[in-house]
Amino acid sequence: MRFILRNFTHFTRTKMPFKQPNRLTQEHANSLIDNVDNFLFDCDGVIWNWPKPIEGAVEFINKLKALNKKCFFITNNSTKTREMVLNLLAKIGITNVTLDDIVCTSWILARYLKSIDFNDKVYVIGSSAIATELDNASIKHTGIGPNHEQIPDPGKFDYASLIKLDPEVKCVVVAFDHYFNYPKMVIGTSYARRKDCLFIATNDDAQFPTGTSHVIIPGTGSFVNAMKTSIGKNPIILGKPHRTMWEVLEKVHKLDSNRSIIIGDRLDTDIALAANCSLGYSLAVLSGVTDEEMIQDYAKSLESDKLNSDEAKCVPDYYAENLGAFEKLIRNHN
Repeated sequence: MRFILRNFTHFTRTKMPFKQPNRLTQEHANSLIDNVDNFLFDCDGVIWNWPKPIEGAVEFINKLKALNKKCFFITNNSTKTREMVLNLLAKIGITNVTLDDIVCTSWILARYLKSIDFNDKVYVIGSSAIATELDNASIKHTGIGPNHEQIPDPGKFDYASLIKLDPEVKCVVVAFDHYFNYPKMVIGTSYARRKDCLFIATNDDAQFPTGTSHVIIPGTGSFVNAMKTSIGKNPIILGKPHRTMWEVLEKVHKLDSNRSIIIGDRLDTDIALAANCSLGYSLAVLSGVTDEEMIQDYAKSLESDKLNSDEAKCVPDYYAENLGAFEKLIRNHN
């Protein structure tokens, strides 16, 4: 699967020109159904705010399948394997999905390391899902899980004298980790500062959608930025908005980017992916971390004399309250 390596760190083929966003109407919905064959869905904040499915999401996706549309599920959530995503979709009533229809960052990480013939060990700041995917790819790893037994009191630990580094480790991966702490920063930084050690992030999302306005759950990006500061260099980032996930789907399913749409709740990952991969269309839903005010703020960049292309990439073609709003507009479409 060496195709994963192509352009993994570069934004190319950017879709131009940028257009002002439109709230989804009946006319827009009909046009999308007529002109789009491939629907790419983010999961968190779009299909579910787990454990609850978002209003209309299941009905919308099953309606698309009834119309013979291809549906794919691409998530930056590194705490899930492809099998876990498949099971979660089935649990809420979305069936007729295969593993090849799902791309998650834990799986992409393993595929990427195999594509560059990585044969050493990985120090992982991350979850058991990454362990599963690395094990499936026969890649050695260490670091996953809590470390309080080894370092019960991080404030009193003599790091300089007692930390023992493994000479086999040639890659540091930063993903979402409930047990992220100062000792893991020390160990990860010490490995990643070596000249022969890769530094990889599964994604750099700032926060998780929760479905509430008063609780903020920091995402992988908070860990990545902390590690960037201590390591002193930028990581290879595999998740959206980088092209890797799209390139996998495009290759495996022979997709036409012009007849593809991504539907997501994050402007700087999901919607920017559409621009970076020249997808025909993008739709933001307001059921996750984005609201209409954020969309309009980004849209102002399109009116500036000095166009900021990074901000412009975050402007969706369309936006809707949730997938249920889209489903209502196509309910009678045959």
